[in-house]
Amino acid sequence: MEHSIRMLRKALVSHHHVTTTAGYGPRYLHSTGQLHKGGPKSGLFLQLVDQMTPDLSIPGKSFTFRTLARAQAIGDIQALHAHELQGIVLPLGKNPIATIQALTKLLTPRTRVQRLTTRRTKANVPARSRMSAVPEIRIHRDSQAVAEAAAEFVLEVGREAVRAKGRFVIALSGGTTPETLYRVLASPAFINRFDWSRATFFFSDERCVAPNDTRSNYALAAKTLFTPLSIPPSQIYRMAGESSDPQAAASEYEQQLRLATKTAPSVPPSLDLILLGLGEDGHTASLFPGSPILRDSRRAIATTQSPKDPPHRLTMTLAAINRASVVLFLTTGSGKAEVVRAILDPKTEAERQLPASLVKPEEGRLIWFLDQAAAAKLPMP
Repeated sequence: MEHSIRMLRKALVSHHHVTTTAGYGPRYLHSTGQLHKGGPKSGLFLQLVDQMTPDLSIPGKSFTFRTLARAQAIGDIQALHAHELQGIVLPLGKNPIATIQALTKLLTPRTRVQRLTTRRTKANVPARSRMSAVPEIRIHRDSQAVAEAAAEFVLEVGREAVRAKGRFVIALSGGTTPETLYRVLASPAFINRFDWSRATFFFSDERCVAPNDTRSNYALAAKTLFTPLSIPPSQIYRMAGESSDPQAAASEYEQQLRLATKTAPSVPPSLDLILLGLGEDGHTASLFPGSPILRDSRRAIATTQSPKDPPHRLTMTLAAINRASVVLFLTTGSGKAEVVRAILDPKTEAERQLPASLVKPEEGRLIWFLDQAAAAKLPMP
């Protein structure tokens, strides 16, 4: 049994379509490779990683994992059905070894799924395609688990960026959940796992306050990330929220962003990773519902108004956000459950037009890291 499980895990991980995961209770195959059979739905929990093709999964709906549909013809596989949000439960039947071996056989280079995964780069970060990203949803126990998993993911994206072009360009956000992420990245368990001299830091938005104001996103990052990691000022590009002329500050920041990313004036700049939060009204960065900035396809950085204090903000526009190689939403807490549902399972046109709903990377990945509380209202199959 253990040998069969190892072979399945090797097939899954090496070809990047799915990966086993822990954290959903004892009834699933844990990341240690141990098979746990407790609970009414014993089986293998497989979390989708490759979301580049719509036929692989549709968040909140039944999977149309066509390649595995042939599993229905194998006697030991009684059914293949959707479970939770981003996985499939494969009932093991009377002969679990045969079931696992059958699934491993299906996941071969001859299958459609594996041919599609040749679009990936060497280390799990997909090459740019010509389609909007399908959201990848990853649910963890609580906010600390979200932060730790997100930290691992940030390092993964950073290493691939450094391998590809020698440096890692990331945009940070503010808020409680990103703060927890920053503290994890600066913790002893993570601090030496990445060459931070290769990182360049920008911000997805900023409040128009002084850089030492407690409401400043820069102040938060400086306290919890830059100072502990000893990041020099030359690697940090902050928005001048204290400027008496926010329009000029926005234009200057866009020029800095274009110079740092070597982007021509005719196209939006592209970052390796943009971190975003989510407000209960559906806003992200400082893009608020109904704002005319949502229709701005020309500027990368703009000024905007917030219904909350402080009212004046600087923000990346959707034109810049949707050019990123990876956009990562970090959302936790029961207070965000309804808006998470509205974004990921919209019922009305109004929900589809919420700012966070309009984040659709043109050629990159869209990842949602949620805790169980924030994911509570997402539909279960």
